[in-house]
Amino acid sequence: ESGWRDYQELTLARSGLKHLFGLTLTLAMLLTLLSAIFLAFLLSERLSAPLSALAEATRAISKGDYTRLNPVRSRDEFGVLTQSFNTMTRQISDATLVMERNRQQLENAKGAYEVFKAKVIAQRTEQLDEKRKNFVDALGEKFATKLAGEATKPAKEALDKAAGDLLHRNPFFLPDGDHFIYVAVASRDGNA
Repeated sequence: ESGWRDYQELTLARSGLKHLFGLTLTLAMLLTLLSAIFLAFLLSERLSAPLSALAEATRAISKGDYTRLNPVRSRDEFGVLTQSFNTMTRQISDATLVMERNRQQLENAKGAYEVFKAKVIAQRTEQLDEKRKNFVDALGEKFATKLAGEATKPAKEALDKAAGDLLHRNPFFLPDGDHFIYVAVASRDGNA
Protein backbone atom coordinates (compact mmCIF):
# COMPACT_ATOMS: atom_id res chain seq x y z
CA GLU A 1 0.00 0.00 0.00
CA SER A 2 2.66 2.42 0.54
CA GLY A 3 3.84 1.75 -3.02
CA TRP A 4 0.34 2.41 -4.23
CA ARG A 5 0.15 5.65 -2.33
CA ASP A 6 3.49 6.76 -3.67
CA TYR A 7 2.27 5.93 -7.14
CA GLN A 8 -0.89 7.98 -6.58
CA GLU A 9 1.12 10.93 -5.27
CA LEU A 10 3.48 10.77 -8.25
CA THR A 11 0.54 10.58 -10.65
CA LEU A 12 -1.07 13.59 -9.00
CA ALA A 13 2.22 15.50 -8.98
CA ARG A 14 2.82 14.54 -12.58
CA SER A 15 -0.60 15.88 -13.60
CA GLY A 16 0.04 19.22 -11.82
CA LEU A 17 3.52 19.36 -13.28
CA LYS A 18 2.10 18.76 -16.76
CA HIS A 19 -0.41 21.53 -16.24
CA LEU A 20 2.34 23.86 -14.94
CA PHE A 21 4.62 23.08 -17.94
CA GLY A 22 1.71 23.64 -20.36
CA LEU A 23 0.93 27.00 -18.77
CA THR A 24 4.60 28.01 -18.80
CA LEU A 25 4.99 27.06 -22.45
CA THR A 26 1.78 28.92 -23.38
CA LEU A 27 2.95 32.07 -21.58
CA ALA A 28 6.40 31.81 -23.19
CA MET A 29 4.81 31.38 -26.61
CA LEU A 30 2.48 34.38 -26.07
CA LEU A 31 5.39 36.50 -24.83
CA THR A 32 7.48 35.48 -27.87
CA LEU A 33 4.59 36.22 -30.23
CA LEU A 34 3.95 39.67 -28.69
CA SER A 35 7.69 40.44 -28.77
CA ALA A 36 7.84 39.45 -32.46
CA ILE A 37 4.82 41.63 -33.30
CA PHE A 38 6.33 44.58 -31.39
CA LEU A 39 9.70 44.07 -33.09
CA ALA A 40 7.98 43.87 -36.51
CA PHE A 41 6.19 47.19 -35.92
CA LEU A 42 9.39 48.79 -34.69
CA LEU A 43 11.39 47.61 -37.70
CA SER A 44 8.67 48.52 -40.19
CA GLU A 45 8.51 52.03 -38.72
CA ARG A 46 12.28 52.36 -38.89
CA LEU A 47 12.42 51.06 -42.46
CA SER A 48 9.47 53.10 -43.75
CA ALA A 49 10.46 56.39 -42.06
CA PRO A 50 12.82 57.44 -44.90
CA LEU A 51 10.16 56.59 -47.48
CA SER A 52 7.56 58.57 -45.54
CA ALA A 53 9.94 61.54 -45.38
CA LEU A 54 10.49 61.32 -49.14
CA ALA A 55 6.74 61.11 -49.76
CA GLU A 56 6.18 64.19 -47.60
CA ALA A 57 8.96 66.06 -49.42
CA THR A 58 7.41 65.04 -52.76
CA ARG A 59 4.09 66.56 -51.68
CA ALA A 60 5.87 69.77 -50.65
CA ILE A 61 7.67 69.95 -54.00
CA SER A 62 4.43 69.40 -55.90
CA LYS A 63 3.12 72.53 -54.12
CA GLY A 64 6.19 74.53 -55.19
CA ASP A 65 8.26 74.35 -51.97
CA TYR A 66 11.75 73.47 -53.20
CA THR A 67 13.43 74.20 -49.85
CA ARG A 68 12.39 70.85 -48.42
CA LEU A 69 15.55 68.69 -48.38
CA ASN A 70 15.78 65.43 -46.42
CA PRO A 71 18.88 64.71 -44.34
CA VAL A 72 20.91 61.69 -45.47
CA ARG A 73 21.07 59.44 -42.39
CA SER A 74 22.61 56.31 -43.86
CA ARG A 75 24.78 55.04 -46.67
CA ASP A 76 22.46 52.24 -47.74
CA GLU A 77 19.88 52.29 -50.54
CA PHE A 78 17.69 54.73 -48.64
CA GLY A 79 20.63 57.09 -48.21
CA VAL A 80 21.43 56.96 -51.93
CA LEU A 81 17.76 57.50 -52.78
CA THR A 82 17.54 60.48 -50.40
CA GLN A 83 20.74 62.01 -51.81
CA SER A 84 19.44 61.62 -55.37
CA PHE A 85 16.11 63.14 -54.39
CA ASN A 86 17.84 66.14 -52.78
CA THR A 87 19.98 66.65 -55.90
CA MET A 88 16.88 66.51 -58.10
CA THR A 89 15.11 69.01 -55.84
CA ARG A 90 18.01 71.47 -56.06
CA GLN A 91 18.11 71.11 -59.86
CA ILE A 92 14.37 71.76 -60.13
CA SER A 93 14.72 74.77 -57.84
CA ASP A 94 17.59 76.18 -59.92
CA ALA A 95 15.69 75.57 -63.18
CA THR A 96 12.60 77.27 -61.75
CA LEU A 97 14.64 80.31 -60.73
CA VAL A 98 16.25 80.52 -64.18
CA MET A 99 12.84 80.16 -65.83
CA GLU A 100 11.37 82.93 -63.65
CA ARG A 101 14.34 85.21 -64.35
CA ASN A 102 13.98 84.57 -68.11
CA ARG A 103 10.23 85.23 -67.92
CA GLN A 104 10.90 88.55 -66.17
CA GLN A 105 13.49 89.51 -68.79
CA LEU A 106 11.04 88.61 -71.54
CA GLU A 107 8.34 90.75 -69.92
CA ASN A 108 10.79 93.67 -69.65
CA ALA A 109 11.87 93.25 -73.28
CA LYS A 110 8.24 93.03 -74.39
CA GLY A 111 7.44 96.27 -72.54
CA ALA A 112 10.46 98.01 -74.08
CA TYR A 113 9.45 96.74 -77.52
CA GLU A 114 5.89 98.07 -77.08
CA VAL A 115 7.25 101.50 -76.11
CA PHE A 116 9.65 101.47 -79.06
CA LYS A 117 6.90 100.34 -81.44
CA ALA A 118 4.58 103.10 -80.22
CA LYS A 119 7.32 105.72 -80.76
CA VAL A 120 8.10 104.44 -84.26
CA ILE A 121 4.41 104.38 -85.20
CA ALA A 122 3.94 107.89 -83.82
CA GLN A 123 6.98 109.16 -85.74
CA ARG A 124 5.92 107.48 -88.96
CA THR A 125 2.36 108.71 -88.60
CA GLU A 126 3.65 112.23 -88.06
CA GLN A 127 5.86 111.96 -91.15
CA LEU A 128 3.00 110.62 -93.25
CA ASP A 129 0.65 113.34 -91.99
CA GLU A 130 3.23 115.97 -92.93
CA LYS A 131 3.68 114.45 -96.42
CA ARG A 132 -0.09 114.21 -96.87
CA LYS A 133 -0.48 117.85 -95.84
CA ASN A 134 2.27 118.92 -98.24
CA PHE A 135 0.69 116.85 -101.01
CA VAL A 136 -2.75 118.29 -100.39
CA ASP A 137 -1.28 121.80 -100.32
CA ALA A 138 0.63 121.15 -103.57
CA LEU A 139 -2.44 119.63 -105.17
CA GLY A 140 -4.55 122.56 -104.06
CA GLU A 141 -2.02 125.02 -105.41
CA LYS A 142 -1.94 123.21 -108.78
CA PHE A 143 -5.69 123.30 -109.06
CA ALA A 144 -5.79 126.84 -107.78
CA THR A 145 -3.19 128.09 -110.29
CA LYS A 146 -4.94 126.35 -113.20
CA LEU A 147 -8.24 127.83 -112.20
CA ALA A 148 -6.76 131.08 -110.90
CA GLY A 149 -8.34 133.16 -113.61
CA GLU A 150 -11.73 131.57 -113.07
CA ALA A 151 -11.66 130.50 -109.41
CA THR A 152 -12.93 132.61 -106.66
CA LYS A 153 -12.15 132.07 -103.01
CA PRO A 154 -15.30 129.94 -102.33
CA ALA A 155 -14.50 127.82 -105.40
CA LYS A 156 -10.92 127.26 -104.16
CA GLU A 157 -12.22 126.23 -100.75
CA ALA A 158 -14.68 123.81 -102.33
CA LEU A 159 -11.89 122.38 -104.47
CA ASP A 160 -9.61 121.99 -101.43
CA LYS A 161 -12.43 120.26 -99.53
CA ALA A 162 -13.15 117.90 -102.45
CA ALA A 163 -9.46 117.03 -102.82
CA GLY A 164 -9.16 116.49 -99.07
CA ASP A 165 -12.28 114.27 -99.03
CA LEU A 166 -10.93 112.31 -101.97
CA LEU A 167 -7.60 111.79 -100.22
CA HIS A 168 -9.26 110.81 -96.94
CA ARG A 169 -11.41 108.10 -98.53
CA ASN A 170 -9.06 106.51 -101.01
CA PRO A 171 -5.51 105.22 -100.88
CA PHE A 172 -3.02 107.39 -102.69
CA PHE A 173 0.68 107.59 -103.54
CA LEU A 174 3.00 110.17 -101.99
CA PRO A 175 6.20 111.08 -103.78
CA ASP A 176 9.22 110.17 -101.67
CA GLY A 177 12.39 111.00 -103.64
CA ASP A 178 12.56 108.59 -106.58
CA HIS A 179 9.79 106.36 -105.17
CA PHE A 180 6.11 106.59 -104.40
CA ILE A 181 4.72 105.55 -101.03
CA TYR A 182 1.31 103.86 -100.99
CA VAL A 183 -0.76 105.36 -98.15
CA ALA A 184 -4.27 104.53 -96.97
CA VAL A 185 -5.66 107.45 -95.02
CA ALA A 186 -8.63 107.01 -92.74
CA SER A 187 -11.45 109.44 -93.34
CA ARG A 188 -12.98 111.55 -90.61
CA ASP A 189 -15.78 109.00 -90.17
CA GLY A 190 -13.25 106.15 -89.66
CA ASN A 191 -13.60 104.49 -93.10
CA ALA A 192 -10.52 103.87 -95.20
